Amino acid sequence: MRFTSESGRFLKGSEVAALTSLSIFEIYSRIARGEFPAPLKLGVRRVAWVEQEIRTWIDDQPRAEIGG
Repeated sequence: MRFTSESGRFLKGSEVAALTSLSIFEIYSRIARGEFPAPLKLGVRRVAWVEQEIRTWIDDQPRAEIGG
């Protein structure tokens, strides 16, 4: 099931983990430190992330240089 909003698609935690290569535990640890976008609360037991916010976070991460 895909959820969408005016600002784009909503992602489940498992999708965020797959896109970022971070565990759910690490994602929530970074949220607590203010280093990762927080999810939106969609219901009593349901949260989701805005896809564009996650893609922007990924783009803003420094790239490791290989070699040299």
